[in-house]
Amino acid sequence: MKHHLIANILTLSVIFVCSTAPAAFAANNIISASDTAGAQPAIAPQRSLTYGTIQSFSFDGETVDSLLISDQYDNNILCLVSDSTAFLDSGRGIRLSSSDLQAGDAVYIYHHAATTASLPPQVAAEAIVTNIPMDVSCAHLHTVTDISATKTGYCITTDNGSLNISIPIDAAVTTYIDNSSFSLSDLQSGDRFFTWYETVAESDPAQTFAKHLVVLPSHTETTASPVRISYSADSLPTIGSISYVPLRETADALGLHLSWDRDTRTATLTSDARTMDLTEGMDLYASIATIPHAVGMTAPISFGAAPYIDSQGTMYVPADAFGVLVGYTVTTEDHSLTITAQG
Repeated sequence: MKHHLIANILTLSVIFVCSTAPAAFAANNIISASDTAGAQPAIAPQRSLTYGTIQSFSFDGETVDSLLISDQYDNNILCLVSDSTAFLDSGRGIRLSSSDLQAGDAVYIYHHAATTASLPPQVAAEAIVTNIPMDVSCAHLHTVTDISATKTGYCITTDNGSLNISIPIDAAVTTYIDNSSFSLSDLQSGDRFFTWYETVAESDPAQTFAKHLVVLPSHTETTASPVRISYSADSLPTIGSISYVPLRETADALGLHLSWDRDTRTATLTSDARTMDLTEGMDLYASIATIPHAVGMTAPISFGAAPYIDSQGTMYVPADAFGVLVGYTVTTEDHSLTITAQG
């Protein structure tokens, strides 16, 4: 019988696969050609995976807001961290905190496929997985497309129908938040989960088997209605006819990532699709696409009002700057200014 030895953990392409800890290849990843023909687990196209070693951290106050990693090709990548980023101890199958990570740790970063053209390139981290034992696979992150009951448990179709995962009735299923038990009957389309498996049978769709799931918080509530933030227009600072909003508060409410460069006094605002620099005292606004083949840089705009930082250290920017980021609308009605993420 012919066998295939999987010898490389990752390929930097649009779709990445998390297979096993690097040192586990020789011992455990010899796959029968008659069973799997070298098939690999599928991940939804919008999700990519990068393996690397943590070099350093940056902080917003006491909170980690990004970490610099060196990937397996010695390329540096800046991984942006938000409140929604999941941290998982793959060996124990439990939640971690960003404070549990240290420089030198090996990590797998699940992130949006879009990468900025900056140096180093930046990615928005959906999940960070670490502590992968030498002899087992690392945690795979999937999104539920459909779930159905079987005679022996459940079948979960994932990632737009590309992979079916059979789950036995006695599987260990827990929640990411507090490690409490979770009923698979409550799993819904759109839910995300971590799971562990070794081999995947090549078929259409691909097939595998798992006995342990960790279910992440549902996105249902946050995606059911538009994301927005509203202010009393009368309470906002103004310069001429330009209304200003507090940058950090607004970015957090809209689910945007914000980083700060002390040397240049520049805040960088990043959405899933675009990024924009906001520099203290500079009345110039433009955003750049982070998705390949999307429309690139918007035409620079001047509002006659530059970002400023008040005596409390809070940066304020013209509300209309969020319209320049693209994907956001700014409206004023009945003395209320609202910034809304377009669906």
